[in-house]
Amino acid sequence: MGANMARRLKDCGYTVSAVYDLRKDVATAVAQELGAEACAALARVGLSGHERTTAGVLSHGAQRQLEIAMALASDPKVLLLDEPLAGMGQEEGERMVALLQSLAREHAVLLIEHDMDFVFKVADRMTVLVEGTVLASGTPSDVRANAAVQSAYLGAHA
Repeated sequence: MGANMARRLKDCGYTVSAVYDLRKDVATAVAQELGAEACAALARVGLSGHERTTAGVLSHGAQRQLEIAMALASDPKVLLLDEPLAGMGQEEGERMVALLQSLAREHAVLLIEHDMDFVFKVADRMTVLVEGTVLASGTPSDVRANAAVQSAYLGAHA
């Protein structure tokens, strides 16, 4: 701290140590607020209890949940998710389905996904593309009943 600043603070009745204590208190309060927000985001995606876990040791599914928590920190209106189930086992996939269903109540969720069973579980409306061309669009039941979608993605037994 410069001599002029120290002299002005002393003239106002502050000591240098009091100024440093004030700065420390402000920094601590900001860190606590950010920590509380981070904990809330982790809880929102089902990762309570992992606040001190290194991201790299989380399971693949938990890492995807963490990515969603990070996206939620910016308070988005729309979540854009590219193949959120890729590489997940059944249990992790079920957790992701539940998470996305709950998030869809507060956010628009745009998915790019090849797992049609998953999409049918979480979508209100869907558009199916084949080589960049719209094949069908509508409610999940409309899309499931579409003959072109059945042929391209679902097989004849859909």
